[in-house]
Amino acid sequence: MGLLSFMKKIMVISDVHGSYTQLEKAVNIFHEQRYDHLIILGDLYYHGPRNPLPEGYNPKKCAELLNSIKDKILVVKGNCDAEVDEMISEFKFHEVIRLKFGEMVIICDHGHHYGMDNPIKGKYDLYLFGHYHIIYHKRLENCLIMSPGSISLPKDDNYSYLSIDEKGMAEFYDINNGELIFAIDILH
Repeated sequence: MGLLSFMKKIMVISDVHGSYTQLEKAVNIFHEQRYDHLIILGDLYYHGPRNPLPEGYNPKKCAELLNSIKDKILVVKGNCDAEVDEMISEFKFHEVIRLKFGEMVIICDHGHHYGMDNPIKGKYDLYLFGHYHIIYHKRLENCLIMSPGSISLPKDDNYSYLSIDEKGMAEFYDINNGELIFAIDILH
């Protein structure tokens, strides 16, 4: 289990799909808001056969930008991520990430094998997944499951990211205008 117990605030994004325009916004927010770590829930470079080309489609520039912050990111492998994507990336793609952040145990994956209808089995406080391109949250008996939506090709019209602090407050923001969409307490 990776330990982020010394961290104060993490940013979570998903489904970049090669949009340098949107990824650059996310990385700028990451720096401006002084996040400690960026978690990316998969689908970094390729837009997939079912999706249109996102604004600013440039997978090579996306890789260069992510490589420039490689020590600050954790990445799960999405269904559109391929071996060639890993070859141009200076960071590891994980199938599942399990970490401790503050008092919370967090599990992260892309969501195409598990997701909103079938979360990963186990004991944790928060399950984060992408894949569906919508903001989603649901409190289960023993945990909260959430998706930050997509920063590039949303299916719910929310170009969004997620901010989580060490005390368990999760806030969903619009990546284009910085407005708070809504907040939820993970632990209560």
